Amino acid sequence: MSNPVEEVFKFDIQYQEGATVNWRFDFDSLEELHYTNTSCYCTQLKESGTNHIAGVLNIDSAMSNELKAQKGNHDVDKVIYVYLDKDVPEMIPGHLNLRIPNPEKRMIKLTLRGIVRVG
Repeated sequence: MSNPVEEVFKFDIQYQEGATVNWRFDFDSLEELHYTNTSCYCTQLKESGTNHIAGVLNIDSAMSNELKAQKGNHDVDKVIYVYLDKDVPEMIPGHLNLRIPNPEKRMIKLTLRGIVRVG
């Protein structure tokens, strides 16, 4: 895969049970969207259109119980990969016919990065 373009959504919230962060990324065009892949079940895709992708980050699921019990500021960093080009395969045969990432497959890396204040 080609090196992904990275976009970052930043947030800073006070923790409380059930806390969520609504996120949205806007683009010139997402018409070639193939699929998305997230690093955590806490990141829920709620909406995508021809020029945006949006969803919700569940803070309870994103943080461990140990972190929620500790007062202070805690970093949360979650990634969503957006794969483009429906007609381009993600993997191709490489040396010895082992599957390797296709350098022609375009990808966008969306990062949800923030601080959750506990206490």
